[in-house]
Amino acid sequence: MPLTMPYLTKNRFGVYHYRRPVPPALQPVLGRRELKCTLGTTGSREAKAAWPRAHAWAEKVLADARRLAAGGGAAIMRQAVADAAQARPAFSLADHQAGTAPLPADIVQMGNPGWRAAQIERMAQAAGISPDSGVWEAFEAEAHATLDRAAWAEAYAVSGLAQPAEIARIVEAAKAVTIGTIAEAWIDRRAARIGKKGAAEARRAAKLFGADRDARRLEKRDAVLFRDQVVGQGRSLGSAKKYIGFLRGFFADFAETQSPEPPNPFAGLKFVEIAAAEVIRKAFTDEQIEAFFELPIFQAPERSEQGRAMFWVPLIALTTGARQNEIIQLEAGDIGNTDGVGFLDINPGAGPNRKRVKNRGSIRRVPIPAILVDIGFLRFAGSRQGRLFDIEADVHQNTAGLFSKWIAREIDRVDRDPALTFHSFRHGFIQRATAAGLRPDYLKALVGHRDGSVTEQSYNARAGLPMQVLKAEIDRLNFPLDVKALKKTASRLR
Repeated sequence: MPLTMPYLTKNRFGVYHYRRPVPPALQPVLGRRELKCTLGTTGSREAKAAWPRAHAWAEKVLADARRLAAGGGAAIMRQAVADAAQARPAFSLADHQAGTAPLPADIVQMGNPGWRAAQIERMAQAAGISPDSGVWEAFEAEAHATLDRAAWAEAYAVSGLAQPAEIARIVEAAKAVTIGTIAEAWIDRRAARIGKKGAAEARRAAKLFGADRDARRLEKRDAVLFRDQVVGQGRSLGSAKKYIGFLRGFFADFAETQSPEPPNPFAGLKFVEIAAAEVIRKAFTDEQIEAFFELPIFQAPERSEQGRAMFWVPLIALTTGARQNEIIQLEAGDIGNTDGVGFLDINPGAGPNRKRVKNRGSIRRVPIPAILVDIGFLRFAGSRQGRLFDIEADVHQNTAGLFSKWIAREIDRVDRDPALTFHSFRHGFIQRATAAGLRPDYLKALVGHRDGSVTEQSYNARAGLPMQVLKAEIDRLNFPLDVKALKKTASRLR
């Protein structure tokens, strides 16, 4: 039986490799799009034994890259400049010229490789980054530049000469209490309560506002401008409120340490008058669906885990009406069968396998339509273990985050209309079902909509709908798909 471990591939000589895509946000830090290492074997048993070591290596590289991208190393480096800049000796440049006062140690040592290496090692230890890390080269280059800046800052400080604007900016930045710093302090105090997802969203808010901005210099107009920019960029009003809420909390914690306590610039912001015009989603036309499933991504999807997801997830959404996040989280055990009818069990999971569902009404079983069976979905699902689509979560720990970006780029190849999104597949399913005359209660049961009735809420009436009836209803729908071509491609997916 073939191995199905994530990121495991074979080259043309049959040698197993570990190949893992680097998230786009981390590619500039690592300077590569993929982490790759050979497992040095053609045997499946040996590859299975070697995989954990390769996976641990990749996890550490990505963790170090996230830490450096989030400013963990930069904060240590800025402190090095601050330490040098704050030392103001009593003697002057004339003393040095007369030989009566020694030059600062950092300036004397700048050309000493051993001293520089020791300083970089100190900063690396403080930042939690090791020489075997995938980000070491980027960190080391920035550390060398930091040592140079620190020495210049100290040199100007002891000389009594006016600092050049560039050095002055560096020194001022080093002394700043940044939004990133107060955000991390806020997260640390609430880590147990907000979890990884909350921490990721908080860091996202700091990054959007500007993690390097000085919290001591913020004014109300800075908060108002950020609010308007966030909504103006097309983000929802809910997202804007969420980001402002995080920033309000960061600043409140910081302000408590100041005397006198400064006013919170994020407090009391109004949102009613700045709501962006809502984009009404549209369903795909038949021509757009045909064009989408003829895109190059459908020619060789078997080459990557991303390709498998890009092939199956839109097909499932189009033919069942399931939501993107519901499909991405499906596991092999969620493909069930009752009375000869295969179905998708959309559920919240439990324990470490817990999943995100929109609401209680989203929990349901959806019969797998005949067209999806014909293309080969059940055969594909039967070959998988764990998650059907083993896609890495994004920085917000959202399992559908990266897929959303991938699929949006492909949809834009067909039509750049902002009203066309992944949700347009689900929208189209509902339109087709309505046009075909499906009973409203059957349609709501299929797509996971709640009608709010006492019968539905108190007695879970939809749970009593026979699967055979729902299967017959869903099979009445027609889709403009080239089943023969899709079936041929699906036969290569395992």
